Amino acid sequence: MSPFFSFSASERALARLGAIVQQKYRIDRLIGVGGMGAVYAATHRNGHRVAIKFLHEGLWDDAESRRLFSREAYVANEVGHPGAVPVLDDDEDDDGCPFLIMPLLEGTTLRTRSERAPGRKLSVAEVAVVMADALDVLASAHAKGIVHRDIKPDNLFITYDGAVRVLDFGVARRIQPPTGESDAPLSSAGRMVGTPAFMPPEQVLGQSAAIGPPTDCWAIGATIFTLLSGELVHATDGSAAQLVAAATGPARLLAKLAPDLPGPLVAVVDKALSFDPADRWPAAREMREALLATFPEVFGKPPAAVSALIREQLAADLSPDSEDSHGRTTQPAARLPSPVVVSSETMASPSPKAPSSPLPPDARGTRTLREGETPPPSPPVESPRTGHIASVRRRRRRIVRAMLAGLALPGIVALVMVVAMVAGLYEPKMSHRLAARLPAAPSSSAQLTASQQEALVHLNAGIQDWRDASEQSAERSFSRAIELDSSLAAAHLYLAMTPVWTDAETREHHHAASAHRSGLSARDLALLEAYAPAMATTPDLEDSIRRLSAARTAFPSDWLVLHALADMQIKRGQLREAIDVLDDLLRREPSLAIAWAKKGFALALLDDMSQAREALGACLRASSYGSLCLEYLTRLDSHEGRCPDVEKNARTLMALPSPRPRAALRLASAIYGRGGSMGSVHDTLQRMTQLASEARRESTHQWNEVRFNVLAGDFRAAERALDAWGAVTSSAKYEDEHGYFTDMQLGMAMELGDKDLASRVAADFLAKRDAWLRSSYFDWEITALRAQYRAGGISREAFDRARQAWLAREIQRPLVASKNLGWIRAYAQAVATPQDAADALRALSDYMPMADALTRDVETDDAIGLVYLLTGNVEKALPYLRGAASSCQAVQFPFAHTRAHLHLGMALERIGDRAGACKAYNVVLARWGQEPRSTSAKASRSRFSALDCTGH
Repeated sequence: MSPFFSFSASERALARLGAIVQQKYRIDRLIGVGGMGAVYAATHRNGHRVAIKFLHEGLWDDAESRRLFSREAYVANEVGHPGAVPVLDDDEDDDGCPFLIMPLLEGTTLRTRSERAPGRKLSVAEVAVVMADALDVLASAHAKGIVHRDIKPDNLFITYDGAVRVLDFGVARRIQPPTGESDAPLSSAGRMVGTPAFMPPEQVLGQSAAIGPPTDCWAIGATIFTLLSGELVHATDGSAAQLVAAATGPARLLAKLAPDLPGPLVAVVDKALSFDPADRWPAAREMREALLATFPEVFGKPPAAVSALIREQLAADLSPDSEDSHGRTTQPAARLPSPVVVSSETMASPSPKAPSSPLPPDARGTRTLREGETPPPSPPVESPRTGHIASVRRRRRRIVRAMLAGLALPGIVALVMVVAMVAGLYEPKMSHRLAARLPAAPSSSAQLTASQQEALVHLNAGIQDWRDASEQSAERSFSRAIELDSSLAAAHLYLAMTPVWTDAETREHHHAASAHRSGLSARDLALLEAYAPAMATTPDLEDSIRRLSAARTAFPSDWLVLHALADMQIKRGQLREAIDVLDDLLRREPSLAIAWAKKGFALALLDDMSQAREALGACLRASSYGSLCLEYLTRLDSHEGRCPDVEKNARTLMALPSPRPRAALRLASAIYGRGGSMGSVHDTLQRMTQLASEARRESTHQWNEVRFNVLAGDFRAAERALDAWGAVTSSAKYEDEHGYFTDMQLGMAMELGDKDLASRVAADFLAKRDAWLRSSYFDWEITALRAQYRAGGISREAFDRARQAWLAREIQRPLVASKNLGWIRAYAQAVATPQDAADALRALSDYMPMADALTRDVETDDAIGLVYLLTGNVEKALPYLRGAASSCQAVQFPFAHTRAHLHLGMALERIGDRAGACKAYNVVLARWGQEPRSTSAKASRSRFSALDCTGH
């Protein structure tokens, strides 16, 4: 080991003083040292003063520590509130040490201010105003889908002018990701992060799925509790005892410790400190509104008046001339010290008994000395012998910590529980409603804890739901099992297997299952290994099929192995082989609903609709609420124009627990397709918005507003919604979300005849797409390329070269849908002229058979029909155009569905069906006739007039 690392963190931090960073920042003084880094005041070469936070040298090589450290720059800036201190820059110094540049704040933390107050208590008015301001910052964070997870007095800073700043978003997490795919949490799965004294039960137990805005509300409540009572929520000493207390019992009542406090304010705090997250304030905005509502009764003045008075008082207290000015500190937007981080990799050893203090030992920072202030006495110099003994002791502590680092989180919590019971801090009878969730000390190594037992109950329930083709319920049960026991490898494995496509979330679950593979059965180990190639960034389904075939040999009668093999074969396009495997499985278990569902899906992909419907009917007979059977049936019925049947099945899906948003979208389309009112359609779309994840809710709302207004012919309102959707989407990191938005932009521009705009939008998308995370199953490049060509932005020759390059990549994709739709996306949907249509037909033979009815939709059918129409083959065009015009997908695809009627009218004219053509043109005019810019309405009006359709 280098001699440099034999010094303490503080000694190493002091060694940076006077150094020049990146040839522009001079390190002036040390502000403080925390668990992850050291923070300094520094001066830029232009004279501007900043704070610089360096990651500790010992953490440079730890990828997770570097990720947590550098991510603070992006999360803090994303909040977008003046009270969330931004990170100005992030970089590495010449030695490769990561650092962050932040504004240098002048003022004090609430911890420092409370420690100097009589009895360590602040005034009710000050606490109420400061916490209302902090809640305002958190409300902005929660609206962006960000949970802070480490609110405490140390992370609430008051500046010279009395303004409140929320520090340290370094351990924050996003509640929900974009585009229907789960965003990877901002901390690794299984990690428990935060400061024990200010952590609610779900955070202590590492239940990542339960952590949300109510978690921050609990921490705010705990902070108010401490600042008003001078005590912590749980009266214990040390971090380990705090963890046990937080996980096992409800918060103490504030009124018992401080009976003189105003009742309305106490009620706000008590609700925030509720044990169950569902009983707390749902988010910071609601808690802030409730807090502000108490001001007139508690203080006799409105919130604005009280806030102005308190900020003026704070500014006076913290001014350089104030008698209290020696309590001021210089503080950056950083956590000092860092919160406790407990994971399956690391856990701090239990803290020794701390001296009496209202704040835990890990919440104490280092105060910066004022100019002229006498520093505290230096520690005594160790003799060689005492130094050697201390060194040995330090090494022993490091060994113990290394041993603890090998324990999984449930084992750590169980160990803490054992210690707590031995010490008399906890009795099992106190756990009441936690008994089913909190690991208790087993009497033998073979005995399961209560939470592990409940986790297994949910696991088995999920397996049964899976067998019953109720995949939504199965996924929910597996997720609940993981909340109870994050090391339950089987639940992680099954969550990796159930989705149709591989995404970041499925990969994360597969990784977690691999990490805990010692808990898997031989069958599940075989499945884990078989799915590994399919989880790669570029999936290798062929390799997975080979491994699953080997697993079938080892487990010939196991339903899950046979189902997994058939499912993988379907994804790869080996449909007949998959049906053979499913038939083998159904001979063994004829009532297995999931096997019938997958067989119906495979038959539909083969365009054998009669047999597909029989299989899906058998699925529903085996499981009347099989969501997967209903989903496949709604897709078939929607494509075939059976809107009443779509409505019936969509309503059944909506009645299931936690329905998916797409069920509401199908229901809205079915209502419109059978002639229901636009009001009912709009209300159903609003229900879809409510079902979307919080992170996706606003974009879903605006997307629905665009679709609805286009269908209603109000293009001005649609354009306003499109602009609002674009503002929400601009910062999205997934290409899918940008792709859906751009596709709608292009549809709007082309329908309104603005080809220049369409060309610019397409070019902008192509220029930016390298910055986004791309889908593993859909490539949006072709969407922009064909729009550029149809708008005249690129030549036919340039487009054909780009198209051939795209098709060469597309053919390598392992998923069958991409191959079946390659011709439609690259050729049929790019048709602008009869010559384009002729070129598309010449290329069709290389991409046969035609994509199946289950995969196709209004856009694809309209495109295929137009190819045949422009080449004069009306007989082949009509089935596709009639199907597109009569489908129950008008709400999903308002542009394509309306244009399909225009193209259908043109085809019917060719065969002399004047009445049918007039009816088709009339649909276009009824929807878009009031929009003078609509190219489809102009063409329909011209044909309507030429045919003299007035009487039809």
